[in-house]
Amino acid sequence: MDQRQLKLPDISKLDPDLVVVRYDEPSDTMFVHFYGTGKPGVAVQVDENLFVRLDEDEESAIGLQIEAFFHSALLKHPEFLSLVNLSDVPSNLLRDWLKRDDSQAATLDLISSMVHDLTGGRPTE
Repeated sequence: MDQRQLKLPDISKLDPDLVVVRYDEPSDTMFVHFYGTGKPGVAVQVDENLFVRLDEDEESAIGLQIEAFFHSALLKHPEFLSLVNLSDVPSNLLRDWLKRDDSQAATLDLISSMVHDLTGGRPTE
């Protein structure tokens, strides 16, 4: 990863009206813009699929870029699935992804995690 010190935003102070989540189907990339679109920046790789978008002048995070979103990122990070609801992903892409054999385990892991959170870790029947 780039040696810069990343200045991540205080999520509680982000204006939800400015946050934009967009999906680019040809490149299979999900973009999360913290301060609306149109703010220039550079992408700094964090892991195989995840990049933090930085404002060059301030070196502060202005967004996220998730590459190979349906192809591999969702399999490694099923929690990213919630971004689909906030974005412009065509419903057929999500349906097709959920039908894939390798996505079923990731989907079940996500559901299990949600049930665990909702029940406070108590066993369910």
